[in-house]
Amino acid sequence: MTTRIWEIWGQATIDLMATELTHRLPTYISPYPDPHAYAVDAMSCEWTGMDAYIFPPWAMLNEVLNKVAREECVVTLIAPRWPNRPWFPVLLGLLVDVPVALPPRPDLLTMPHNDRLYPGIPSLDLHACRLSSLPPMIEDFQSTCRGVSPQDNCAPQHSSYESKWSKFAIWCQQREMDPEQAPVSSVCDFLLHLFEQEGLAPPPSTVIDPR
Repeated sequence: MTTRIWEIWGQATIDLMATELTHRLPTYISPYPDPHAYAVDAMSCEWTGMDAYIFPPWAMLNEVLNKVAREECVVTLIAPRWPNRPWFPVLLGLLVDVPVALPPRPDLLTMPHNDRLYPGIPSLDLHACRLSSLPPMIEDFQSTCRGVSPQDNCAPQHSSYESKWSKFAIWCQQREMDPEQAPVSSVCDFLLHLFEQEGLAPPPSTVIDPR
């Protein structure tokens, strides 16, 4: 799974919440004392300047996202797509790239202590999310997501942009939003809607194979 993620965003330098059995990178932070770990307790460490990977317990997602929001770091986070959870809007506000859906294969996750398959994979709807609170990265993503208005002078791709803009404008109107003023969280919801409700697949380079 992580090999495919590195192909998309580059390999992170540290695994923030891992153990000797679960770490996906040579450098990792353990939740308990470990002679091979870089440090203990990621939440007590400073993340500023890091390009990190993190697969946290679901109960810690709100705390993790708030830490990303406070510190100048870039994080690749594995999280379920649960829009009704209170932390979900925070996650959307920190996105700096389109989330990548992980395939709901039964062998996607295994228990570290006995290699048994993790139950209930489809219900998790796991995504890899590239997050940061750095303004330039967020602004660049917002600009990219908003697409190009049909009034822009891009003749070779005009019809393609117009089609995309029309879909987004209609989607916003149905939700009583101004497409020109839509926040990045709404743009991300629209992209996920295209992928999941209309059956549009992401480019081949963003499809994750867990093997």
